[in-house]
Amino acid sequence: MDKLLVAAGIAIIIFILWKEWAKEATLQKEKEDGRLLLNELADARREVQILLDQLETASEKIVDEISYGLEEIKIQVSSAIEKPDDEAAAGNNKDEKTIKKSKVLKRTRSENSSKKEKSKQTSAQKAQSAVVKEVPPKHQMVYAMADMGHTEDDIAKQMKIGKGEVSLLLQLRRKGEEGDV
Repeated sequence: MDKLLVAAGIAIIIFILWKEWAKEATLQKEKEDGRLLLNELADARREVQILLDQLETASEKIVDEISYGLEEIKIQVSSAIEKPDDEAAAGNNKDEKTIKKSKVLKRTRSENSSKKEKSKQTSAQKAQSAVVKEVPPKHQMVYAMADMGHTEDDIAKQMKIGKGEVSLLLQLRRKGEEGDV
């Protein structure tokens, strides 16, 4: 009888040890599964960040194209509105001014495009670096019109802004306070 009790006690101990081992093996498998899920989540986050960066770049390009298209339309409209005194010279004068305005716009667009390319950085780099200031489209239009020889009064009237604002923008430009204009 004592042998039977000892055998039953050993069997119970073995059963308990086997149960604990099975629990530990299950916990180890769950930990490994958790690590794999965390790695997959980190990979997914990196992929999402890449996609967000690509989306941001594409959006910036679209906004730029729309802005430049609007600026070009404004220039064409302002050229169409201008009425020279001499009707014979009107056609040539408008064509020359339109060509000159288009060239200035293309140069400004090219400069801004190259500035944008230089300033593109990853999100982490953006957080660490200084914010690059872009010249607003309204300021670009004022600068372009001034480059074409328009007076401050003409610019103010066509842009529907105050002469003081035009004067200030041109002064800031001369002093270089708006970056590389």
